[in-house]
Amino acid sequence: MMSYLPHSLLFSSSLFMSTLIALSSNHWLMMWLSMELNLLAFLPLMTLSSQKQETESMIKYFLAQATGSILFLFSALFLLPSLFSDNLNFPMMTLTLGLLFKLGVVPCHFWFPNVMASSSWTICMLLATWQKIIPLWIIMSHALPTTSFLLLLSGTSSALLGGLGGLNQTQIQPLLAYSSINHTGWILTSSSLSSSSAIFYFFIYSIILIPMMNSFKTLSFNFYKLQSSMPLTSKLPSQSVILLLSLAGLPPLLGFIPKLIIILLMMSKSLFIPCLVLISGSLISLFFYLNLLFNILINNKKFFIKASPTPINLPINLSIISLSLLLPSPMILL
Repeated sequence: MMSYLPHSLLFSSSLFMSTLIALSSNHWLMMWLSMELNLLAFLPLMTLSSQKQETESMIKYFLAQATGSILFLFSALFLLPSLFSDNLNFPMMTLTLGLLFKLGVVPCHFWFPNVMASSSWTICMLLATWQKIIPLWIIMSHALPTTSFLLLLSGTSSALLGGLGGLNQTQIQPLLAYSSINHTGWILTSSSLSSSSAIFYFFIYSIILIPMMNSFKTLSFNFYKLQSSMPLTSKLPSQSVILLLSLAGLPPLLGFIPKLIIILLMMSKSLFIPCLVLISGSLISLFFYLNLLFNILINNKKFFIKASPTPINLPINLSIISLSLLLPSPMILL
C-alpha cells in the first residue's frame, strides 16, 4: 500500500501540475516537458511500497514511456520545418505512434498488462485513468486527417485485442489491463470522429473504474489456484458487482451509454466494418467479465475475498451506482 509521506505528497502534486501544464499548453516543447515531468513524478510513486515486483514494473514503465518520449521529440523536431511544406505525414504519424506507445495500445500494448500485473491497486487506478489524460488530450486536440486512419486502425485493433487478451487471464489486474486496452480503443476510435464523444467516454470509464478498483483494494482481493482449499465466500459487495457489469458495457447500465453514442456516430459516418470490430471486442470483454463474476459468486474456488478492517467508501460507490441506474432509465422506457 502506498505510504502517505511528505515526499509522496510532493510527487502527487507534481503529477497533478504536469497534467494541468499539458492541458493549458499549445506548444510541442511544453507538451513534451509536461510528459517528462509527469513521468518523473509518477516513477517514485510506483516504488513507495518498496516491493521487488513494483520496482520491476517501474523499470518496464520507464522504458516504455522513454521510448514514447523519444518518438514524440523526434517527430516534433521534424515537424517544425515540415510546417512550411505540405509533407506532414511522416512527423505526425511518428508523433501519434509515440503517443500510442505512452497509452499502451496496439501496436505498442505489450508493456501495459505486465506493468499492471505487478503494481498496487492505487498505481493501477492511476495507470488506467490519470496517466492517459495527457496523451489522449494531445491526440484529440492536434488530430489531423493524416492521422485519423492510424487512430481508427489502432482503436479497432485495441478493442479487439483487449477482448481476446483477457480471455486467458487468471488474475484480476492483468484482466483489467486488457479491459483498459479495450476501452482505450473505443476512445481512440471516437477521437478520430468526435472529440466530445471521446471525452465523455473517458469520463464515464474513469468514474466507474476508480470506485471499483478502490473496493477491490479495500477488500484485499486475492487470487488462489483451483486446488486451494479455501472455500468461496460471497463477500464482494453488490455495488462492486454492478460497477463491474457497468464497466463491461452491459445495457442498460451507465457504461453502455458512451458505447451506444459511438456506435450511432460511426453508423452515421458509414463505418460499418470498424463498428462491427468494436462491438465484437466489447462482446468478448463482456464474456470474460461475466466469467469473472461467475467464478466469484457461484461455486468456483478460484477466487477468495478476504475482508479488510478498513471500511469501504460506500457513499462514493453508491453515488456511482445511482448514476449507473438513473441515467439510462429513459432508455428503458422506450
